[in-house]
Amino acid sequence: MRTEFQIQLTSQLWLNYMIHRYYTNVFGILTVPVGIICLMLGVQDITNPAAAGNNWVGYVEILAAFLMLIGIPVSMWLDGKQRAKKDLSFFEKVSYTLEESGISAKSSQGERKVGWQEIQKVTATGQQVILLFGKRRVILLPKKQMGVKYIPALQIISAYTAPEKVKIRGI
Repeated sequence: MRTEFQIQLTSQLWLNYMIHRYYTNVFGILTVPVGIICLMLGVQDITNPAAAGNNWVGYVEILAAFLMLIGIPVSMWLDGKQRAKKDLSFFEKVSYTLEESGISAKSSQGERKVGWQEIQKVTATGQQVILLFGKRRVILLPKKQMGVKYIPALQIISAYTAPEKVKIRGI
């Protein structure tokens, strides 16, 4: 089995990956309820008539909630924009080949091969398939850009990657 396709990463796809990565670990998951609790406590402290004139704690809680619920996603979005400006090669077209020996990626920067044994985890969001390998390295495969090659690519990935490493629903 073999399939080939071209991918061009966008800042929106990078943001989708960053949000997925952040909100699928314990710290990211806990950020949302803690942020909501801070917001509720802040509103309660500000509107409490007994604390009239001394409701600075409420404002601090609302600020913390704002940073957790809005600041983190905005900083991820800004990271994608900065990455696009700093490293133009990051968002250039890459030709991928998926086959028995692994994944080959060709760009103007050269060629890189990743063997299936190097893949540590395969997961997916609504927009893309995410392959994690090495020390914090990632391959993002957007579903829309893959088009009709999406299903063959998933079949190859699931055939050659250890089953316990593939965390995609429906496979």
